[in-house]
Amino acid sequence: YMRVAFSLGLRTNALALSSLMASAGVQASFDATRFERALSSLDIASPPRVLLTYANEGSVTDLQSVAVLDSSFNPPTSAHLYLLQAASERFGLRRRLLLLAKQNADKPVVGATLPQRLRMMELLAQADEDGSTLCGLTAHPLFVDKATALQALCPPQARIYLLVGFDTWIRITDPKYYAAGKLHESLRTLFDKVDIVVASRDPGSASNLAPLTLEEQEAAVRLKRWTSTLTPSFAQHPPPTTPPS
Repeated sequence: YMRVAFSLGLRTNALALSSLMASAGVQASFDATRFERALSSLDIASPPRVLLTYANEGSVTDLQSVAVLDSSFNPPTSAHLYLLQAASERFGLRRRLLLLAKQNADKPVVGATLPQRLRMMELLAQADEDGSTLCGLTAHPLFVDKATALQALCPPQARIYLLVGFDTWIRITDPKYYAAGKLHESLRTLFDKVDIVVASRDPGSASNLAPLTLEEQEAAVRLKRWTSTLTPSFAQHPPPTTPPS
């Protein structure tokens, strides 16, 4: 029931963009009023939605194809840039969206404040010379709700590619995040609304999971039976016409 799942080989180190951190005032005061207003306007008790906090003129009306990178952005990294650029080029997507959830399903906010993260995201988007990158905020931590919010943001029949890391992919398919017996129903809803791009983790990077090679990570994605892979060399493998049995 998953339309497309890809494993996107990621060999670059996730280096913090320190200049963005400094510009955002991570270690200094800055006017966070408009970001605080945006945060307070979103309520998890309300229907899922994405509030755009930054968009270049004209980009809001052209969301027919979009690569969405959901992250904590604490801080933005070179890996974030790589993922967005690689996915946009690979799948021919016109727009890119940096998406931040105001709360996490697993952990409290530590490090940079949410307004600081939104400012760093904005600076990252402003560095996009063709103005194709937007920034968005949602109140909902679960990906099935994020997919609903993204579908509401974009026009009908839009191509929405949600980029996630391998660790996040494991959490998405973990039954503990869903009501008892609701895993498959929730995943059907998620995969009906968006396509998923899974980025393999650098085996040498920090992770709560046991170290896995890129090949082992790709095998783990395929093992979930939602399989069509994009190898680290970007060799294309067309998605199956019917779900694997």
